Amino acid sequence: FNISTKYCLVYDNEGYGISFSTTLGSYADHCTSVNNMWAGLQFKINIGHEADIFINNSILFGENGYEGIASVNADDFVYATYSNIEGGIGESWFAVGCLDEDPLFRNKELNDYRLLHGSPCIDTGDPGSPWDPNGTPPDMGAIPYEIAEFYIVPSVYRLPAAGGVL
Repeated sequence: FNISTKYCLVYDNEGYGISFSTTLGSYADHCTSVNNMWAGLQFKINIGHEADIFINNSILFGENGYEGIASVNADDFVYATYSNIEGGIGESWFAVGCLDEDPLFRNKELNDYRLLHGSPCIDTGDPGSPWDPNGTPPDMGAIPYEIAEFYIVPSVYRLPAAGGVL
């Protein structure tokens, strides 16, 4: 893969949460991208290239009327499994194990994106993925449910509104 992201939490950006512009494949696993100005995840595949984008065990929600995924020239090359993606129902890439439901975060207003008890994202990740540290089936998103109490939120990096590289 050209770009591989795992266990990432992306929120409060002034643009897309995660944006891939690629001629090679990309993979997002156990990512949570929410509360960004636009879509949670955006893809741009250069015309003339066939770059597959794989999404697994992730939570992708947009803001301001945008949905979980925005794509340019990529609809035929996106594959999502076992993920909670806003606006995904009816899309060709919305595959096995996917849902479009409120993930039930603890406190979105305070940027607490741990899952609440009863979240549809708990124990509903890809059964072929490694199980959570507590021995239960994988959860969707960056922060496993049971260990949320002990999870330290990673450092926050703010990129300029025009984009940037991390």
